[in-house]
Amino acid sequence: GKIRPLPATLQLSAYRLNRWRLGGSGDAQEDIGVIIPVFDTYHLLSKAIGSVLDQTILPRAIYVIDDGSSSVDTDTLNEMRRACERRNVILYAHRLEHNSGPYICKNMVLSKFQDRHMFWTFLDSDDYYKKDKLKSQIDILGTNPGVVGCYTYYNRVKEDSTIVRNRGLDARRCYASLMLKREAFGKVGYFD
Repeated sequence: GKIRPLPATLQLSAYRLNRWRLGGSGDAQEDIGVIIPVFDTYHLLSKAIGSVLDQTILPRAIYVIDDGSSSVDTDTLNEMRRACERRNVILYAHRLEHNSGPYICKNMVLSKFQDRHMFWTFLDSDDYYKKDKLKSQIDILGTNPGVVGCYTYYNRVKEDSTIVRNRGLDARRCYASLMLKREAFGKVGYFD
């Protein structure tokens, strides 16, 4: 079909660390890969991917890994693929036969494509990014050579976007928002 499988082979090329302007769109793009594991949450995937495409800095690619969902919503995936193409972002989609957990999904992509991007970050399919999430993290990692990763805070919200206080706080640390330089995986390995 129209869904792009994860490529079997990787053609390496030298990526520049700096941002570049994409012809015509005016969007700044960074050498970032975003991994989104999905398990029976296709009804939320459009909002998750939409929040990545609404970033002030766009990633180069989004990797959607279906973790053995009971059914695959190819209409949603094709709609998201077209939205990504309009923003010059590559969408890869792959389906695992059996539910293995989100860390297996992340490790699968990283083990095959770790060298493809300078930066890697993650998004749960039932979450979404604030508009400057990627830029904020790139700014930190780009100006602090000794730092290989950083995370953000999150707000828990209701469907109407009202913030739900969590233990008296509006925002909490969100380790799922982690962004890492690719060199971090060589130092600490993948997810357990």
